[in-house]
Amino acid sequence: MTPGKALTYLIAVFALIGLCGAALYAAYNHGVTVTNAARDAEWSQAVATQKSELARAVQAVRDEEQRLQREANQVGIDAREKTLLPMLMAAALTLLATGCTLRPESLPPALPPAPLIPALPTEARQPRAPPWSSPNCSSALMRERESSQRLMTEPE
Repeated sequence: MTPGKALTYLIAVFALIGLCGAALYAAYNHGVTVTNAARDAEWSQAVATQKSELARAVQAVRDEEQRLQREANQVGIDAREKTLLPMLMAAALTLLATGCTLRPESLPPALPPAPLIPALPTEARQPRAPPWSSPNCSSALMRERESSQRLMTEPE
């Protein structure tokens, strides 16, 4: 065998070994990918199951709380219904009993009498108009005052 042929066989052997190694690595990588995909699928399924169980548990707790609240509300309604009639009957009896025992003489008067207004003493009364004062003079003074007030309130 010549050195050129030996080198060719050697290169061919290394190439076959390289191809076998590449094939083995590809098979290993495929196995890892399939295993990871299966594990991820299992994990996703477990998470989905846990989420649905949690949702069911939360809904069950909410339903129970609502049921208990409805029962508590119903107890209050029943209690009010059961106590309303006796309270009304007691109020009616009390009104009847007090209405029968009170006499008009013992009741205070509905309205107090109007207070008497005393007459003004003479020194507090307005004196009579003097004879020289006429009603026309007073009315002219009033007209003058009103016109001056109008002038003060009108815009310029």
